[in-house]
Order: sequence, then structure tokens, then C-alpha cells
Amino acid sequence: MRSFRLQSLFIVVVLSFLASCGGDDDDKKTSSATYYIEFKMNGGDLIRFETKEPGYQACGSCACSTIPPTSLEGAGIYVCNESADFSVSDIENLENSLLVFTADDFPNAVFGFGKGGINYSSDYAPTQTGSFTVTDVVRDGDFFGLAQYKVAGEFECTVRADGDDTDIAITEGKFVIRFSEN
Repeated sequence: MRSFRLQSLFIVVVLSFLASCGGDDDDKKTSSATYYIEFKMNGGDLIRFETKEPGYQACGSCACSTIPPTSLEGAGIYVCNESADFSVSDIENLENSLLVFTADDFPNAVFGFGKGGINYSSDYAPTQTGSFTVTDVVRDGDFFGLAQYKVAGEFECTVRADGDDTDIAITEGKFVIRFSEN
């Protein structure tokens, strides 16, 4: 009788272990990232950089967000204006705005990413035909008294690899990033 109980207990433990392992595989298939930048490069496969927490990022006269924040393999979006700092009202006023990828007009957008040890940027491509549209701006907490905002939208642009002269089309770009008051 005791042997039967031990065998039953062993079977229950093994089945519980196997069931919990199966759940872990399902969790790995579903992303729980809150912030991301995704796009297609020359019409290829979807490229996605994501993170649960982008932290505080400040760039002076630009609002900036790099996903993931401290990785060489990641993507970044910068929106710049003419003033010394990017304020709360500057971020809030981005909602429903259409920006350009050029240094000639303000505010403007810059998109860049690193992949396979190569850096790409919209700043490297002199001819731009795309756009950067902010569809939603929502308050996303504070960082030591500085306002944080979750910013969502879409973009298309042209980039070039650092030191190259070949234009690369970036299409179907979408993002949910955090901009910080600075």
C-alpha cells in the first residue's frame, strides 16, 4: 500500500513538472514587451526590437528612445526641435502630427538602427520620401519628477549604412516608445 502511494505521488509530481514546462514554452512564443520599434528593410522580413522597460533617456533638443536602451543591436527614434530642451508641451503636441526626415525643418525625425554590426540611419540618406506620424501620446509616469510619455505611431523612410551610398527603403514601420521630458 505504501509503495502504491509513493508511485502515485511520483506520477503526480512528474505530470505537474511536465505541465509547468509546457506552459513555459507557450510564454516564450507570446511577447510581453510594452515598447517596440518594428519595420521592414527593402521589403524583407519584419525586424522588431522590443523591451519591457526603456528607462529614462534624454537627448537635449531631441526626444529620443532607443529600444533596447543599452544595446548595439537595436533601433532608435529621435524627434528634434530648435529649443534647448524637449519639454512636456513639445511631447504632448506631437500627437496627430506628421514629421519629416530632414535636418532642414523643425520638428524633424531621425530613425536609426544597428544590425549585424552595421549602423543604419536616416541621417545618412540625403533623399527622403517617407513620413513619421505620431498617432497617440499618453502620460506614462514620472522619473524623478520628469514626465514620461508613451508615444505610438508609424513611419517610412530611407536609410543608408554608415559609410555606404546605397539607399535602403524602410517600410511598414510601427512603434510604441517612451519619450522623456528633459
